[in-house]
Amino acid sequence: MNIMGSNSLDPRHPEIAIIRFGYLCGSDYELSQHAWIGEMSGLSKAEVVNITEGHSAPGWSNLEALIIRAVDELKDSNIVSDGTWQGLLATGYSEQQMMDLVFTIDQYNMVSWALNSFGVQLDEVLESFLDQ
Repeated sequence: MNIMGSNSLDPRHPEIAIIRFGYLCGSDYELSQHAWIGEMSGLSKAEVVNITEGHSAPGWSNLEALIIRAVDELKDSNIVSDGTWQGLLATGYSEQQMMDLVFTIDQYNMVSWALNSFGVQLDEVLESFLDQ
């Protein structure tokens, strides 16, 4: 599976998950880089801010709120709850999409930890999202 290339997810969905995980991990690089990439994938600046506020922030579809909830659950308890799985299925998400979502979250968990541990600085063209 290619996390950032071809997978079964709508282009917005991995970005929502990556931005949320970057925020939860305090990875300024991940958050700032994917806030920019997310805008190219159709997320507005307001939506990027709402991702940091969580699944109950205004404006999310049921599916997008469930994606954010899945990120939170994996970060907090290392498992997606039965309720979130059932909710994703009810929105029409396929088993492949649910697998792609979990693998995307997992990949960016590792990337966020590495970026934080190595002290990777923002690219010069990016502004810090955490400092806004």
